[in-house]
Amino acid sequence: MSTHRHDASSSSHVQIAFEPNSTPHHCGYCKTDGSCTAAPPDELLKRLGSRQKRWYRKLLKIKEQKKLSMETDIHILIKRFDRMKNQNISSLEQLLQFNEKPKNNFECRLVRSYPPTEEFKCTLKESHSVYERYQMAVHGDSQSECSFSQFKRFLCISSLEKECSRIPSSKFPACGYGSFHLQYYLNKKIIACSVIDILPGGVSSVYFYYEPELGFLKLGVYSALKEIELTRQLAREIPDIKYYYLGFYVHTCIKMRYKGQYKPSFLLCPETYTWHRIEKCAQLLNSHKYARFESDPTKVDEDEENNIEQLQMRIGRQIMTPLNLQAYNEEYFFLVLDCLRIFAKFAGRICSSRIIIDLN
Repeated sequence: MSTHRHDASSSSHVQIAFEPNSTPHHCGYCKTDGSCTAAPPDELLKRLGSRQKRWYRKLLKIKEQKKLSMETDIHILIKRFDRMKNQNISSLEQLLQFNEKPKNNFECRLVRSYPPTEEFKCTLKESHSVYERYQMAVHGDSQSECSFSQFKRFLCISSLEKECSRIPSSKFPACGYGSFHLQYYLNKKIIACSVIDILPGGVSSVYFYYEPELGFLKLGVYSALKEIELTRQLAREIPDIKYYYLGFYVHTCIKMRYKGQYKPSFLLCPETYTWHRIEKCAQLLNSHKYARFESDPTKVDEDEENNIEQLQMRIGRQIMTPLNLQAYNEEYFFLVLDCLRIFAKFAGRICSSRIIIDLN
């Protein structure tokens, strides 16, 4: 899967819409008298599916809270559904482009989160407030479990570096590599945020949070499409940045099934580290909790590292190889020997040669 970048200065606009009727009535949905507008006309209701009708009611409620323009129009929303239904869309970029004159301003900003830029620092408290409401409403966390310090540790501080000496400057995108927040604004307020890593081989989706009261807008789906769009744009700039990573996939977890809806999707074989279409993998996982996706029984991990002699470890302030460690403290060497072998096996030849294992 692949995607496209929006600079902090660029923005797109969306009109989220409903058609108000001037006749007030008692509303059982928002429990008010005389403040809500009447239902959409019959001819419009016939065109709405059950989900769209729920959207309509949600939009009415948000309009009454003055979080959307009073002039928004449900017909624009229906027009978007008709366009998608008729499959007149030739690209993802076309799908995400809004041509109508907006009654509400929608904007995406890509900001570096670590090391933090001034723009990121200015939005940190507002972004945390959205995160806090999301964690408490969606995941049932207590307020102490989603504190400002926990938020910074979890989603802001990163071990990724902005620059890497192994990568030539010609292979760097304009935004650079590292950790970013892709912030979504509605009428100049943050309503959602994608936490992503931009890597030499692709864009990795780390986390996503949004205003709980806007959950009916399916912002998670929209954010995934924006992240894919971002990858596509970066790939046009640096062809090696061509993959979109959705992270771990647990087949028995219903909340993770959405990852297979973006096609083509691939899962990594846990034994050979080769990629396989998710449709094939799902059939195996329906029958077995654990499955080898590679059908060739002779295939092995070509990058597997069985030799631990080249590993590097930090003990105190010293960098040692396993042989140095054995000479320094033989008892401790045999204590950690199995861990070193497991690390070399799963990290692979390339990564294990680049990583210093901190044994402090």
